[in-house]
Amino acid sequence: MTTCNKASQNDMTLENTLAALQQLSERNEDFRKALILDHTLMETIQNLADEGAELFNLLIKSFQDAAMPRIQKRVEKQGWNFLGGTFRVHFAECFAPSNWQDCSGLFSFNATPETVSAIAGQYVVGHHGIYPCFAFSLGGKLQFGTADILDAQTLRQAGFIIGADYPSVYIPIVLDRSIVVAEYPEFDKSLAPIDAALDTIFSLYPVFDETVQKFRTAKGKQSKG
Repeated sequence: MTTCNKASQNDMTLENTLAALQQLSERNEDFRKALILDHTLMETIQNLADEGAELFNLLIKSFQDAAMPRIQKRVEKQGWNFLGGTFRVHFAECFAPSNWQDCSGLFSFNATPETVSAIAGQYVVGHHGIYPCFAFSLGGKLQFGTADILDAQTLRQAGFIIGADYPSVYIPIVLDRSIVVAEYPEFDKSLAPIDAALDTIFSLYPVFDETVQKFRTAKGKQSKG
């Protein structure tokens, strides 16, 4: 058998395997729940080929379809502006207090730094310490290190992570996998950590607003100088 024939056979085997796994994922809810709990299984299937990402579309779509309206409702009830993807930071949907209309400060529904190169779907359920998060940005930039204008101590005490990675200021949203599995493919009670993170952000509005005002002042001085 020639090398070309072997390669062709391997491609066909891979294609058939992916097709079988796709059908299993679509028909078997228990299999999809196993993916949520077992990161090794998730990675093995994902690494078969780029097309393997299709196996996680339902997980990601179900999560986003439930999370985004929930976030929008809470944000607007608070009297803040839900900006959606109008001001897109990476792949995030954004929101901000109504007095930040120049978008010098934004919050975005993002993901912790590792997700930029992570396997699709992992961030939803926190495999390898990768989580959804609400990130804070200044001037549309998610990476600005430990800027002097931040009240880092207060933010850290409230659960925010501050560092030099991308995004550099964020609060992780850690879902309970057991609740996710119990509800899946629905997301309801499992999204309670989103509500808790939003409550933290709302309560820290004075801290963030002071940071934005300092940023505006510094930016104004730079433009005049």
